[in-house]
Amino acid sequence: MMTDCIHCDIAGRYSNPDTKISNTYDALWVGISAKIREEPLSETTNTGKLVKQIEAACGKPGYKTNLVKCPPVDKNGKLRYPNQAEIDCCFKNLLAEIAEVKPKVVILLGEKVCSAVE
Repeated sequence: MMTDCIHCDIAGRYSNPDTKISNTYDALWVGISAKIREEPLSETTNTGKLVKQIEAACGKPGYKTNLVKCPPVDKNGKLRYPNQAEIDCCFKNLLAEIAEVKPKVVILLGEKVCSAVE
């Protein structure tokens, strides 16, 4: 999926570039950005834990991704929110994932994700 990536200033930090997509997902979850060396919406995050609980209650896992695939970090190596240029560069990757997964529903997590998609 990431083979057609536009190389922005954070490209190359994508933590899971070989994810195989199955067309069997009813839901596609979209978070804001990758956590360093973690899968999208990892259970090590509060959001990832909540997503797992919701999926367990529904009895079916969803496809998890992020608006920005590579972890954006500041000059000190600390994770930060992606800037608009990074979001714009990576947006086509999200659209490609949606087209390939063909989910029944896309769940946007948070104001920044909703605003970017809007």
